Amino acid sequence: DHEKIIILNPQEVFSYLAQDTWMNLTGLYQSGWPYSTEATCELARITFDKLYGIHERKKIIITDLDGTLWHGVIGEVGGENINFSADENGYKHLLYQRLLNRLIVEGVLVAVCSKNDITVARSGLSRTDLVLNADNLIDVRVGWEPKSIMVERLLHEINVLPESAVFIDDSAFEIGEVQSRFPN
Repeated sequence: DHEKIIILNPQEVFSYLAQDTWMNLTGLYQSGWPYSTEATCELARITFDKLYGIHERKKIIITDLDGTLWHGVIGEVGGENINFSADENGYKHLLYQRLLNRLIVEGVLVAVCSKNDITVARSGLSRTDLVLNADNLIDVRVGWEPKSIMVERLLHEINVLPESAVFIDDSAFEIGEVQSRFPN
């Protein structure tokens, strides 16, 4: 049964990119991965779309900060020590921020929902080397109340239905807490 086989041809996926921007020879020689970060983000997006058959686009992504947007707990390590670089600990956060930038360009709203102190959170969001342009965030919800309440208020204020939102967090507890309020 070959109906369920999905083939992604990198030449087609990256057709709008010049080959020198989607190939990464250093990465190929060091790790065996031949694609640039930009190309990897595009491949991840297309793969996700193909695997999960997204027919209805979501309107907003609500993301956590610590362990999600960046590596590290900003309240413990400080804004200057969070990591989203191309090293071992920060690489997935770098890719995630680039993906969020891409989605913003495509018209998806992006907001932050974090249990944190607002001053501490802003020290990370205001870093000049942050890949995600924090000025493009529709809202930043930071505090100590349950995230489900912060998400509910945000969605109500911007008039977006919960089924049009995606909540992303590295904590299974936080995901479960939000999911309990929005079961679908």
